[in-house]
Amino acid sequence: MSIADVIREASTKHEIRFLLTAYIQSVRYAGKLSLLPAAVSKLPLAGPDDVRERVRMLTIEQNTAWKRLNARGCLAIEEALQVFGAAQARLNLLETACSPPPPTVVQAGLADSPLHVIPPMGKANPRPDQLHA
Repeated sequence: MSIADVIREASTKHEIRFLLTAYIQSVRYAGKLSLLPAAVSKLPLAGPDDVRERVRMLTIEQNTAWKRLNARGCLAIEEALQVFGAAQARLNLLETACSPPPPTVVQAGLADSPLHVIPPMGKANPRPDQLHA
């Protein structure tokens, strides 16, 4: 199981941040740090927007490495993209799961408003005198 797999199963933003920090530290000790953009490997992580920005930078750097035919750089960047991409996807999923559902017509206080009346498909819009009938 790779660190990207563990990130995909993380249950909190804190876990993801911890795992990304561990990944960046492991890259430093493995000597791959010079193969990644400095902005990608800096600590600390600032949050979900920071992770998205790092994925964007890695994508650009991957294209550059391919153009230079830098195989070692491409492998390191691909690995980082898998890890940061998994983190971005998981963070997006956690943010969506934590967001409250949109209010219903009744919760929004629009139950008595003529704005909530939607005519059936193919029917003309009701006249104002028909709205409260």
